[in-house]
Amino acid sequence: MDRVKKMVHYWCDDIKKKKLTGKGVTVAVLDTGLSVHPDFKGRVAGWRDCIYRKQYYYDDNGHGTHVAGILAGSGWMSEGTLAGIAPGCRLVIVKVLDQKGEANVESILAGLRWVENNYRKYSIRIVNLSAGAGVQERKNADSGSGASVESWTGRCGVIGQQWPG
Repeated sequence: MDRVKKMVHYWCDDIKKKKLTGKGVTVAVLDTGLSVHPDFKGRVAGWRDCIYRKQYYYDDNGHGTHVAGILAGSGWMSEGTLAGIAPGCRLVIVKVLDQKGEANVESILAGLRWVENNYRKYSIRIVNLSAGAGVQERKNADSGSGASVESWTGRCGVIGQQWPG
């Protein structure tokens, strides 16, 4: 993480003086879930499982926890060395990918719709979506589905979108 921070010139004066930590910002992470970890203690504001409908957060793949760590890990376990880019932000975790890290368009859209319906409740300002869809999935998706996604992308910053082709 330290190497990446150096590459992107992360250590500006505002970061060094701890002016920019993500505090007061809530980020929705749509991925494989989140494992319980001390680096996220007290900052998981919400959870939705669009795959198995479990009530408590978990990550049966590890990718979602990895992404959340890059974004929001406090660095507590590494004495700050492996802190994320925004270690003070709150997280809303939406599981849209299964244990293989795979999904279909319907589960991804269900997660996006859940965020759309709950972004005010959790004050979500940023959405991270680490998923893509194959060409056939895109052809099979309802062509009108994109309209609901477009209707709220202006209200939330969306990062991490990967739509091949």
